Amino acid sequence: LANARPYANYRDTRYYGVETALQYTTKINRLTLSIGGNATIQQSEILKYDELNYHNDYQKRLGKPADAYFGYIVLGQFKDDNDIANSPIQPFDDQLSPGDIKYKDMNGDGQVDANDRAMIGHTDPRLFYGLNLRLGYGNFDLLVVADGSAFYDLPMTNQYFWNGWGDNNYSEFVRDNIGGAYPRLTYNRVNNNFQSSEFWMTRADYLKIQNMELSYSLPQKLAEKMFTRRFRIYARGANLLTISKVKDVDPEAVHSGVYFYPLMRTITGGIRLTL
Repeated sequence: LANARPYANYRDTRYYGVETALQYTTKINRLTLSIGGNATIQQSEILKYDELNYHNDYQKRLGKPADAYFGYIVLGQFKDDNDIANSPIQPFDDQLSPGDIKYKDMNGDGQVDANDRAMIGHTDPRLFYGLNLRLGYGNFDLLVVADGSAFYDLPMTNQYFWNGWGDNNYSEFVRDNIGGAYPRLTYNRVNNNFQSSEFWMTRADYLKIQNMELSYSLPQKLAEKMFTRRFRIYARGANLLTISKVKDVDPEAVHSGVYFYPLMRTITGGIRLTL
């Protein structure tokens, strides 16, 4: 114990970025238009890190982004028994079969293990952005608010993706990707196929229409006849549309609807009176 190293916070991470926003408003006769957007670009770098005694540069965290995601590089899937016999050992299961995922032996020692894990992506967006549009024409008014994130990776490792064994344990993702973007289907779980790897990574960029509202205000004279200063009818929607490569879960919150309640789409309407 006399030679034990004391615990200490030994890490220094640099975060940097830029923010910008722009809004344009104009009026042409009865038409009012306002359109704008904002963007935040961010990046990070680990400057100091209490590294383990790694023998290979690809294992090191120093110099990599704070959100670096490590896993195995994928070479494809085993074609046949001969392919398995002539490939490095993958000791995640007792026996491999054609269709199982084949990983790269990064250090060339003839075995795929933790020493072969490398950075295969990063999980924080490099770009956050928002868009807004307001159109007014006469007594009609339309408001649209959207936002999104871009340039980052999503590990598809929650229960929705990592299932497909046992009785009735299938998501729509498994059903739709059997024989394609899903490894060999088995009754018992094959641990080899559910390691953190490129196989389960995808781009998570998305654009979402968060809010949209369409309203109509009665003409002033008509509103006054109803004993109000303003009579406004509106319809409003939230979480209306998501544009993304990710189709099976909500890229804004990938565990919603899997481990937690989903992000709801809501449509409401109402009347607002100003007395």
